[in-house]
Amino acid sequence: MIAIGAAMILMGTSVFAFPRFWEATVHKRAELFFNREPTPQELKATRIVRWGLAVVAIALGLLAVTGVF
Repeated sequence: MIAIGAAMILMGTSVFAFPRFWEATVHKRAELFFNREPTPQELKATRIVRWGLAVVAIALGLLAVTGVF
């Protein structure tokens, strides 16, 4: 459980540590699937969801590492 928790923490922190990578993936995905650049609204929504999921992953990772799960 500790290893799973540590992996979730690393995954969540990568969103904040490498923001340019995650922004590039959004642009590439839009280009591949929709053949266009993402709109500013799509970028904002994607960023909010990504940050929310990262916070949840970090919180669950911390709970798993501390032994709550």
